[in-house]
Order: sequence, then C-alpha cells, then structure tokens
Amino acid sequence: MTSNEDNGVMDKKRRRKIGRTLVLKSEMNDNNLVGLINSINSPTGSKFMVFDTVDNAKNAFRKLIQEKHLVKPSYYKLFFKISDMKNLSYDELKDKIKNAMNAIDNTMNVLYFKLYRKGDILTGSGDLVLDRKDHMDRLIDMRSFPIGDSVVNVYRYIVARR
Repeated sequence: MTSNEDNGVMDKKRRRKIGRTLVLKSEMNDNNLVGLINSINSPTGSKFMVFDTVDNAKNAFRKLIQEKHLVKPSYYKLFFKISDMKNLSYDELKDKIKNAMNAIDNTMNVLYFKLYRKGDILTGSGDLVLDRKDHMDRLIDMRSFPIGDSVVNVYRYIVARR
C-alpha cells in the first residue's frame, strides 16, 4: 500500500469502482486467484479476468497491484434513450430502469448510472456502465426493454478515438 492509500486518499485511477471484470496487461499465472470464473486472452496480449463476486475481484485487484502487475477494472458502457418519458424525478426513473434490468438478469451490476439533463429537465437519455461483457451483450441483443408504459432503447456506447 502506498502512503496515499494508508491515509484514505487515493489517486483518480484508484477511485474508479471495481466490478467483477479486471484487465491484466502483464503475464502471470491466474490459477491462484480466488473466485476467478473465466479468463480470456485478447489478441493484444491483455487478459480479461471475470470473478464471481465484486469482493473477490477487489481482493485480486489488490493482490495484483501489490505484485506490481499492470491491472485495471474493465467497464462496459451503454447509451440509452427512453421513449415516452413520464414526469418522473431522476431517482424514480433511475430506480425503474435498474429494477427492469434486474428483472432481466438479477446478477447485472451497474457501476455508474447517469441521466442527461438540459437545465433542470431530464432529456430522456443517459448512459450506464456494467461490469461484465456478457451482460452488456445481452442488453444490446435485446435492443430495448419495457419500464411500465415506456421503452428503454439500448445502444453500444461508441467512444471517439483521439
């Protein structure tokens, strides 16, 4: 642990939420990581490691950092639009969307959730971040899901390369 971590102050990279998927950029044997359910090697040499729980992923993350491995959490970002949005508050709409996603698969873990606003008015769109690629792919394949009388259309979030 660094002195910043000891004081409870962590740099920006360490403040990001950790989900169940980690990306390892260095070589290692992952057989001794508790809770590892899947390990996928990418063509770029990175290894995506999926854990059964967030706690096991956090413990593995700490262990890999201590062993001086290059590791970071993996995020799967989605953009969504809500059709025929009723006059709901931010929190009510957020809860409805999360409950609908839990009805689809109760193991989905939303790390970040943001509804877009223009002034103080919700625009009917936003983005969210999941911690597993299979959950993102499932929502993308569905393309939309209902929340009451409205429909949430889901899209892959495309990040512009600089």
